[in-house]
Order: sequence, then structure tokens, then C-alpha cells
Amino acid sequence: MSFTVLSMSLSLIAVFLPILLMGGIVGRLFREFAATLSIAIAVSLVVSLTATPMMCARFLRSERDKKHGRLYRASERAFDLMHGTYEHGLKWVLRHPTFMSVVTVATLALSVYLYWVVPKGFFPQQDTGRLSGQITAAQDISFAAMAQKQKQLCAIVMKDEDVDYVTAFIGSGAGSTNIGRAFIQLKPRAHRKASADEIVARLRRPLSRFPVRHYS
Repeated sequence: MSFTVLSMSLSLIAVFLPILLMGGIVGRLFREFAATLSIAIAVSLVVSLTATPMMCARFLRSERDKKHGRLYRASERAFDLMHGTYEHGLKWVLRHPTFMSVVTVATLALSVYLYWVVPKGFFPQQDTGRLSGQITAAQDISFAAMAQKQKQLCAIVMKDEDVDYVTAFIGSGAGSTNIGRAFIQLKPRAHRKASADEIVARLRRPLSRFPVRHYS
């Protein structure tokens, strides 16, 4: 029994250990969560191996000759049914080791395939056909100069074969003429070869030549 409790607790800690060692924004968000659960599981392991057996030996009494009500008998029958079902399934698995080995290999292969195709990340990227960008220039730039830079950048974006049109404007508040925003509408997915992420990566190269900061 103690070996079972130990193995289950170590397995649960091993599940949360990758989250504890994860980097980036996701790691910073979930580090306390993983540490709290790992410490709680470790404390539970110590209690299960020390205090729980002691309390069972101290407080539990034999109920062999004690009469029980209907609810107790019904719950016992439900438990016996569940135990019998599990025992029957376990014996079937042990009688078919070859089939279960095939199932294990297939499950592993499916897990690798899903890891490859399922989007990963805290917020998985979705191709909605729209991109947004922000341009920040020096604070002392004039409106005319900022408008000229905005036009040049929009012209570069429009040269991309997968871009349909661009809507841009300058200013995000009173006096903020050094900030420009652009909304890029891509062509329908069936009429373009690249995804939204690939287009963003493709646009960063020509846009990086300008002495302004771009965010997309």
C-alpha cells in the first residue's frame, strides 16, 4: 500500500515538474501554481505514510458483527460491482498482452502526431485573415513626416501578393502624432499560399529597414 501511495505521488509531481521548469510568459504565470501543487502533493505523501496509518490504527474498529442500514448496503453493492468490473477488465487485459502492446504503441504514435499538429502556446495563433500593426517614431516628428513614413510602409505591405488592402491612421490620442496604426486585410485563405504567421515573418524583413519600431 505504501509503495502504491509513493508511486502515485511521485507520478503527480512528475506531471507538474515540466510546468515548474517552463520558461517564458507561460512559465511565469504557472510557476507558483506548479510549485504549490508539488509541495501539497509532497506533504500529502508524508501524511499518508505517517499520520494516516497511525490514526487508522487508533480510531478504526472492526465492523464485522455490526448491522448497517440500507444506504450502507447499497453503497457496498455499488463498490463491489465497480470492483468486479475493474477486476474483470484487468484479467482481460492480462490475457491479451499482444493486443495491449499494439494499443500502447498506437497511443504513443497518436500522442506524437497530436503534439505535431495541435497549435501550441498560451494563446494559439489563428489565421483570421487580418493583421494589425503599430508604428512608433520619434516624439518630435511632424505630422507630415509621419504621414510620409506611414505611406511608405503601407506601400511595402501592399506589394505583398497575399495582402488585399491596408487601412492606416495616425495618432492614438491628443497630440500623439508619432504613433501610427495599420489594419491589414489578407486575401481569402483559398486564394493565398501563405498563412498569416508566414506573411508577418515575410513583411518583417522589408519593414525592418525603416528607423521606426513596428509591432504586428
